[in-house]
Amino acid sequence: MSETRQKKEKINIPLETIQVKTETVWRDESIKYPWVDLDNQIQVSIGNNDSEEQVKFVRPDITFGRSMVESTTRNTVVWGDGFGNKFGVTDLKGGNFEKVRPTSNYAHEGNLDIFGMYIASKEQVQEMIDFSTGVRQRGIPFEAIARVDKITEFPIFDSTNGDKKNVTLLTIDEWKSHLLRMDKLNQISLLTKLNFKNLNILLNERDFFVVTRHMPVAERLWSIYKSKSNQSLYEVLQRQFEWLNVATNAGQEGIGGDKTLPLIGRYLDVNNPTDVDYYFTDYGPRYMGAVMASIHNAGYHTQYPHIQNWTGVFTPVDTECCGKLDNFPIEQVKKDTWKYLFDNKGSNPRQGVIDIFAYDVEKHSRLDNFISDRSASSKFVIRYMNEYKQRVQDERLKKVTIPVWTKIYYDIFNYNHI
Repeated sequence: MSETRQKKEKINIPLETIQVKTETVWRDESIKYPWVDLDNQIQVSIGNNDSEEQVKFVRPDITFGRSMVESTTRNTVVWGDGFGNKFGVTDLKGGNFEKVRPTSNYAHEGNLDIFGMYIASKEQVQEMIDFSTGVRQRGIPFEAIARVDKITEFPIFDSTNGDKKNVTLLTIDEWKSHLLRMDKLNQISLLTKLNFKNLNILLNERDFFVVTRHMPVAERLWSIYKSKSNQSLYEVLQRQFEWLNVATNAGQEGIGGDKTLPLIGRYLDVNNPTDVDYYFTDYGPRYMGAVMASIHNAGYHTQYPHIQNWTGVFTPVDTECCGKLDNFPIEQVKKDTWKYLFDNKGSNPRQGVIDIFAYDVEKHSRLDNFISDRSASSKFVIRYMNEYKQRVQDERLKKVTIPVWTKIYYDIFNYNHI
C-alpha cells in the first residue's frame, strides 16, 4: 500500500508509544506463546509516528479509539490457548493517551467515559475475565483476555518543542486531578455540572487498565464495510483469507475448538470472485449463526454484537459488554440481538451486521464482478436455529425465504427458549 493512500484512508497508522508503570492483576496461563516475551512492560500510545522505521504498534483504523495492535507478530505467528482457540494478533485496549478527555458513552454507567481509556471497577474486570474464559472453555471462538494491567503512571505531554513531545509522568491521584481540572475549566463542552459531579464519583470508584487481548485478526467487519476503494478492500480481505487458510491448514474446525461450528472446507483465493462470494454469503453468515447460538446455548449474552464487534473472520470481540444470560432480561436479549444484527434502517452505521452479507456492488462500489446474495441472511437464521438446543420443526426451516427470514429469526426469541 502506498504511503499516500494509507494516510488518506487512515489505516494501519504507526504509533509513537512509551512505557509506563503498571500492576499486573491477571494473566491467562492457558495461552501458549511461541516466543519469549522479554519486554514485559506495558506501552501506551501518545501520538502518530512519522518515522520511516518499523514501529511496534499500529492502529488498524481510526475507529479503534482505545486499541492498538502489536505489528511485529501480526499475521506472521499463530498461537493458541488450552481450549483449542487460535490467535494471530495481540491487541492492547485502554492505553490511548493521545487525546484523553472526559466524554459520553451510552454503554457506560452514568453515560460517562474517558476517551481512549478503559476505566472499570475490579468487579467489572473480573466479570470480563470470567466471560472470556467461560466461552473459550466451551470451544466458542471469542477474544482472549490474556493479561490485565492496572495503570499506575500516566503521561501528559505537549508538543511545544517542535515534533518532540515533552512528556510528564503523573501518579494516579495527580492524573485524576488533571482530568477533573480539564472538565472544571470547561474545556470539554459535552460535560455539564451534573456530569462533573458524576465524573468525580467515577474516578473515585474506578481504576484505569490496559487489557491485552488475543484474537485471530485485527480487522473488524466495520473495516470491510468502510473500505474506500476496491484496492483497500482487497488488502483487508486478503488478510482475512490468509488467516482462514492457515486455520484450515492447521486442521482447525472453523477457527475455534467447537466441532459444531461450520468448517471452512476449502482454500480461499481473494482473486477468485467465487471465493469472495462464498466468504460473504455462505461461510460468514453460517459461522456467525453458529457462534451466536453457541453463546446462547452456553448461557451467555453479548450485548452489542454490532459490526465493529466482529472480526473480519466472523469471531466476536468486546467482552466488556458481555455476561451471563441470566443477568439480562429476555426482552433486552431480543432487542440487542435484533437491533445490532438485523436493523439496517437505523441511523447508526454500526447496526445491521447482516448487511455485510449482502454486499451490493451497485450500492457500495467495492468489488467488480461480485453478485450479492441476500439469501445469506436466511443462512444465518437456519444455522442459528439448527445449532440452538431447542430446535424448531424441520418443515418450518425448509420454508425460510427472503421475505420472511426476519420474522422467523425474531420468532426464535418468542418461544422462550432463552
